Amino acid sequence: MRQQALISAFCITVLALICYANTLHGPFIWDDSELIEKNAHIRQASGIPHLFSGNIGAGAGVKYRFYRPLQGLTYALDYSFWRLNPFGYHLQNIVWHIAAAFCIWYLMLLLFKDNVLSLMTAFFFVVHPVHTEAVSYISGRADPLSLTFMLLTFIYYIKSRPFLSSIFFACALLARENALILPFLILLHHYTFRKKVPLFRIGALFVFAIVYVAARTTLLKALLENIIYPLDLWQRIPGFFAALFQHLSKLFVPMRLHAEYGLAPSSSIHPHVLMGASLFAIFLSCAALARRRRGVIYFGIGWFFISLIPTSNIAYPVNAYMAEHWLYLPSIGFFLAVSQGLRTLYCTKERGTLAALYLATALILSYSALTIRHNPYWTDPATFYARTLQYAPQSARAHINYGIFLEESGRLADAISIFKKALAIDPKNPEIYNNLGIAYAKLSDYTKAMACYRKALTLRPAYANASYNLGTAYADLRQYDAAISAYQDAARARPFDERTYTNLGSVYWTIGKKDEAIDAFKKAISINPHHPNAYYNLGVAYRARGDEKKANEYHEKARSLER
Repeated sequence: MRQQALISAFCITVLALICYANTLHGPFIWDDSELIEKNAHIRQASGIPHLFSGNIGAGAGVKYRFYRPLQGLTYALDYSFWRLNPFGYHLQNIVWHIAAAFCIWYLMLLLFKDNVLSLMTAFFFVVHPVHTEAVSYISGRADPLSLTFMLLTFIYYIKSRPFLSSIFFACALLARENALILPFLILLHHYTFRKKVPLFRIGALFVFAIVYVAARTTLLKALLENIIYPLDLWQRIPGFFAALFQHLSKLFVPMRLHAEYGLAPSSSIHPHVLMGASLFAIFLSCAALARRRRGVIYFGIGWFFISLIPTSNIAYPVNAYMAEHWLYLPSIGFFLAVSQGLRTLYCTKERGTLAALYLATALILSYSALTIRHNPYWTDPATFYARTLQYAPQSARAHINYGIFLEESGRLADAISIFKKALAIDPKNPEIYNNLGIAYAKLSDYTKAMACYRKALTLRPAYANASYNLGTAYADLRQYDAAISAYQDAARARPFDERTYTNLGSVYWTIGKKDEAIDAFKKAISINPHHPNAYYNLGVAYRARGDEKKANEYHEKARSLER
């Protein structure tokens, strides 16, 4: 068994590295800015408790509906080794993907006692291009992280280790919300294989699930208040069928993959809705026909549809009608059914054996090639935003992020044009006005820039970014009292941003308030001990006071952080 596991792990690892090696040098993109680059909570140990008390974007002052502290912990681990070098973050994503694939192999081996079936399922999973959003995209880490712990829960549940299975289930819940569906997948296992349900073991998992739901609806209720997709049930049902068609299409023919899918079709006679409803009926019929035998196909179909429930928009409205990374868990059932079909063909006559081998090899090679080819979509910002807008031209979010990319690339006129297009789509979005203001400020058009910041603050009064940028504009115009007031507003709205205190200290220093400046620089360092500007400014302040020893100490620290 050990030799079998080592060989399987080696093959899975090699396949994963071949498929995803070209992602390792990709930059941060999309939500990576808020979850990593601007996330103050991942920079030092004192921020870790905050990961467990707020949403995943709280460290950057951004509101998300997601409570995923374990994902934040993995980013903190990355930051401790790599700071803001994306290489290490990409590497950890690949490691979690490998771990998830290995757990799939082992779980399927426990369930079906068939190494060929188990290994083929894991191979299809590890190379399929629909998983690029979960692996190539750093912020997609919640999926492989959660799935690994879900599968470990399942494995130790089967091994009758209730303590370990409960611990792993708690970790899965802290990684991603869809882990709530796991007890029902375990019940599917009992039903499929006609096994008696051990009430203590399954009951422990349901207790964890109930406690988690209770915490999310009471102590963490605020996270549920920012509903982005508030359609009623009857409006969401067509979207479910359209998403089902899209999901199955991406699994069968993984082409035209992208991040944003816009709004769901609301018409019951939309072609995607009709096709999805037809496929739903077909798969239910297949499950009904397989009900007596309750074999691999039955289990695979059941796994696929049960796993879709958390993102179906039927049980609870989520922030879109479909996303490729939502297939990370359900796809296991699909790959299991495909593998069983190939396994059956393999066990027929000689021609069937060769056909199965050729077909499996062709699928693995083609999926791998498509994954390698698609990875640059997630690792090249210009390609990412251009292609995303091609498929989702009405996405204000895509326009905002593309505008930020253009602005950071120095293409200010293009950025302003994109931000204006975003405003035409979503005229009450404060983030658009804030970013438009940044572009105008870089063009030294402070009148327009400050007007944009004020508009953003009108739409969202406690908007730290807009207050910070307004303070910077006032400082550039040498209106220092107004700059101090704006920076103080930013600090109240987001007290864990070291940039605010560094700039506030610089303004205090400029107007001769030396003690206040030193206090501000020290506050910046307490928030982020790896911020070289604060150390450098503090060194300047102590040198002005005649304390050469401390000045040299802080300047050396600043130089060491810049190396």
